[in-house]
Amino acid sequence: MKCHFYLLLEMRKTLYVIGFIVFCLLGFLLIGVFKPMISYDLNIKINRPLAKCWTVYQTDSLKYRWMPGYKRTILIKGDSLSNGSMQQIIYQSAQSEVAMIQTIDSMQKESFMAYSVANHAMNIHTKITFLATEQHASIIQVHNEIRANNVFLKSLMVFMKSKFESSENSNYQNLKELIESKQLDN
Repeated sequence: MKCHFYLLLEMRKTLYVIGFIVFCLLGFLLIGVFKPMISYDLNIKINRPLAKCWTVYQTDSLKYRWMPGYKRTILIKGDSLSNGSMQQIIYQSAQSEVAMIQTIDSMQKESFMAYSVANHAMNIHTKITFLATEQHASIIQVHNEIRANNVFLKSLMVFMKSKFESSENSNYQNLKELIESKQLDN
């Protein structure tokens, strides 16, 4: 009789542990249901004229210098960097190459660019505004919205927002240093 009591007690403890794990898992997945997207903004002041900022930002042969892992861009549809054009952007990750499709949604030369980037895991919508501030200075304003393509990644993205933001900020600081460097003055 005593043995059955301890067995029932152990089964009850096991059910509580399993219930707690299921509760935590469902709670984690519900985060992605209620917060399916993350967004963040960046503002970067660059001590160079607007035309220089725009040109360096758009030049594929310089992207590897400010985007870690950037390999190449392949035009798929339309004219390069025009409304509606599509490009495949190839990055090198730790193990392999990663391809993303970029579609230019809207562009106004030297002032605004909106584009979407998609792969199997997520969709990113970016709006970049280039503003001239002083005679030889500019501001680049970036707004990103990121949506994952499955519930697990949607939930995980909430916890990765600071990683995305930090990585993007690092890229744009690299861009700032590149534009302000004397190497590109020729």
